[in-house]
Amino acid sequence: MRKRRNAIHSEISRLKDEQARLVAAIAVAGDVEALAQALREREARREELRAELSGLDRTEQFTAGDLKRIERELRQRVADWRELLDRQADGARQVVSCLLDGRVVCTPDASKREYTLAGRVKYDQLLSAAVPTVGMVPVRGFEPRSRG
Repeated sequence: MRKRRNAIHSEISRLKDEQARLVAAIAVAGDVEALAQALREREARREELRAELSGLDRTEQFTAGDLKRIERELRQRVADWRELLDRQADGARQVVSCLLDGRVVCTPDASKREYTLAGRVKYDQLLSAAVPTVGMVPVRGFEPRSRG
């Protein structure tokens, strides 16, 4: 985590320097849209990095006991869901449909006589009560989807 924190600070510093050069270029060249857009992009990235740093700060507050408790709760939820899936087909369909985000693609593999299933899964409902939101850190590429 220390390594990531240092990398974030370095990138924020680099972005700050780039922004200063862009501001100077805009002052010399006048209102140049490409430079202004580059400046806005750097500022947006700095905000993302600041948010990630804030998340890292909150994450460091977790203790090993917190992580063990979260793991136990998640394992219990998965066990409960497996039991439901085994007991009730109708309930199983509802659970699976709640977890799926879109289509599932089923690809046969004739040489192995099996199928590969691929699709997107929503973990928010599985994790919502097990993980306190104060420690959540956004990971690029795994941002929550809007529900609107």
